[in-house]
Amino acid sequence: MAIMILWASQCLGATQIRNGIVGTGTLLDDSQKAPLLTVHPDNIKPYNILILIVSLAYIAVTLDVTGIPQAAAFWVRKRGGLNGRKIYLYFYLLVTLISIIVGSEPAILSTTVFLVYYTTATEINPDAWLISEFAAANTASMVLFVGNPSNVIICEGFQINIAAFTAYTIIPFITCSIACYLVLMLQYWNEKHIPQRIDVPEHLNPPKILRDRVGATFGGIWLATCLIMVMVLSFFHVDVWKIMLPFAGGKFIFDICWDHYRYSTGKIPKLDESQPRDDVKFADDSMGTTFTTSSLGNDFERTVPSPPSIDSDSTATSNLPSRLKNALLLNLIHLHLKLTRNYQKLAAHFPTFFTVLPRLPFGLVPFTFSQFILLEALQHQGWIDIFARWFVIASNKQIIPIVWLVGVLGVILCNISGTSIGATILLTKIIRASDLPESTARAAAVSLAVASNIGAVNITFSASLPGLLWVSILKNKGIQFKQWKFAKWNTLPLVAMMGAGLGVLVTRSEDKTLVELLQPIPDASYTRDRRVSPPNSACLPGTRKVVIKVILTWVSSSVLFQRKHIFYLYGYAGSGKSAIAQENAGDRSQIGRLPDTLACQLATALPETAPLIRAAIDGDPELVSAQSRLVLGARLQALVYGPFKTVVERDSLSQNSLSYPYLIVIDGLDECEDKDGVQEFLDCTLKFFKHKPSIPLRIVITSRVEQHIHSCLNGGGVRLKDL
Repeated sequence: MAIMILWASQCLGATQIRNGIVGTGTLLDDSQKAPLLTVHPDNIKPYNILILIVSLAYIAVTLDVTGIPQAAAFWVRKRGGLNGRKIYLYFYLLVTLISIIVGSEPAILSTTVFLVYYTTATEINPDAWLISEFAAANTASMVLFVGNPSNVIICEGFQINIAAFTAYTIIPFITCSIACYLVLMLQYWNEKHIPQRIDVPEHLNPPKILRDRVGATFGGIWLATCLIMVMVLSFFHVDVWKIMLPFAGGKFIFDICWDHYRYSTGKIPKLDESQPRDDVKFADDSMGTTFTTSSLGNDFERTVPSPPSIDSDSTATSNLPSRLKNALLLNLIHLHLKLTRNYQKLAAHFPTFFTVLPRLPFGLVPFTFSQFILLEALQHQGWIDIFARWFVIASNKQIIPIVWLVGVLGVILCNISGTSIGATILLTKIIRASDLPESTARAAAVSLAVASNIGAVNITFSASLPGLLWVSILKNKGIQFKQWKFAKWNTLPLVAMMGAGLGVLVTRSEDKTLVELLQPIPDASYTRDRRVSPPNSACLPGTRKVVIKVILTWVSSSVLFQRKHIFYLYGYAGSGKSAIAQENAGDRSQIGRLPDTLACQLATALPETAPLIRAAIDGDPELVSAQSRLVLGARLQALVYGPFKTVVERDSLSQNSLSYPYLIVIDGLDECEDKDGVQEFLDCTLKFFKHKPSIPLRIVITSRVEQHIHSCLNGGGVRLKDL
């Protein structure tokens, strides 16, 4: 309705509606995609998100139908013995584990009914147990991208690698989960909420709850395989929905085949054909006067007056419309009953699919599309840019203010933006429009992931879809959980989780960017302003063509046939070495900071190496220390050659081979005063190429004729050129 009103008032048009459904993004080639985070203004494609959510939901709900979560709950209850607080902890951990694996909604679907049954059977107050279950399910959903639709939106919107998403959120999750449990124990310390002793109902039998052992085993293995494949293939820039949809299709095929086998062999009951059929009983003539059907209600009977006797043509003509109306009504009811009977037969034949179908989140389709369309309208009217300016002014693009601002706003907006999905979409657009640096955008994205998940544990049921689902289940089971009680019990855990999760995120977000860590030599790249940072050497037009052609031919030669990876161009002062190097790439450097500078430029030229370089630095900060005790060769191997080799080998598996080799140009190597360092650099490089002769990498070195350089390079594996 809101969209129709805005369309009628010309606040949005067909373009905004289209963008809210299919997105506005363009495909990025591999050179544009970063493995961890790329804030691109047009990345979100709503239909991709919905395909992913529905596909994942099918796999998760089919697993739930087999009875695994309920059986696990019964098993945990028996393992807990009679100690009430131990049982409470076990249930908290169980719901956390289920939510990590299948997401918050399937976890709530699986465990809420059991807890209602369990608290009723043991005659204990259900408030503490239900609130604990709800908080645990929504906190744990931040671990994997599949845990919550908001996570999917964040990964799509910021192009965050799936494995990286888990790496970013795992520590905030642990702190939030511990803080939440401690606060829950504090506010439910009274024995009226968690008794010291709870007697075990005798009829708790976990094996009987597991309805389909084969389906449960296959479903668990299938889901685990799916998640592993998503983690692995995300490194190769494969859209997640392209992985999840085939897995959902495979699970559907298994369900149909397995149910058919069970139905054919009598392992599941067939539809009892001996039962009275929901059919029409005719009384007098073909038009029908009386019919009954249980489909329209128990013992429901409808009487249609018998047509009067036909005394004359005029009488027959006057009663014709009424007779046609009665006939049409009976035919429609007969068709409805026939379709109902066919549906019952199919549901008995394929119980898994027809049980899961009503539980799939198809309601998310119009809801999510509406949210995206409304935000496209905001953007069309310029409000997103205004919000982004306010956001920048409030945070000054500093990490600590942004983490707290996004976190607090995210939790608040969950209550007023149409669940956490609306809040996530809105804040994602605002953050993207704010043009934040990479490290700051990453911190904002992770803060939003934390807020959108713990934001479900809020003061209103409508703060999240799991909240609406949770309260509807309780209502169906006869438990009236009031809104004020929900807000009362959630306030303290929510505040504790916000403080713990965002606090630990601030400490982790203070990590420096890769450039800040490496501290490369300023203006030590080919793209520098050579008027400011000399030398500004260049070949005169038409000169040095032969030498340049020799170098370019060598650079572009096949990695299969070219075994000389180093081109050594030497000559005396003034012979034109720097000018030629400038024509090919152009630069000079200092040997002590050469690994840092090369690593920084490698991360820019080949973004896939960036996380590997950062991981190496995190593992050994001494690699970038100004007074590093590590030898130059070890730093080169860890920061440059190692990451390059890993990426090339990985790309070779997915793309067969690289089209062209990469080129490193080192100009004026003789200007480095550290002769031992120069020799160490050359020895390390030659050793690397000796062990990896087919690596697609070339190095051009220019230097004056210096004995310590010439003696190292005047051997096998080096192409020599004397000017």
